[in-house]
Amino acid sequence: MMSGEPSGGPATPYVLDPDSAAPLYHQIRESLRGAIEDGYLEAGLMLPPERELALTYGVNRLTLRQAVGELVHEGLLRREHGVG
Repeated sequence: MMSGEPSGGPATPYVLDPDSAAPLYHQIRESLRGAIEDGYLEAGLMLPPERELALTYGVNRLTLRQAVGELVHEGLLRREHGVG
């Protein structure tokens, strides 16, 4: 999905731990936060489409939306209506 790998970064930022007690949306939220902080996702650019991210994580779109919604609430991401 993402090309290249930032130096010192993990092999992939899109791995969830099915044995974790943390809800999937928490794991996705932290994964996306790490992907942004580590340069996998560049600030100011659009995220991949919800459908694509949901498939990447192996979750439904509602779970993904909940994680993204929390990051929007925290101010790390922003939604722009009509942009995609």
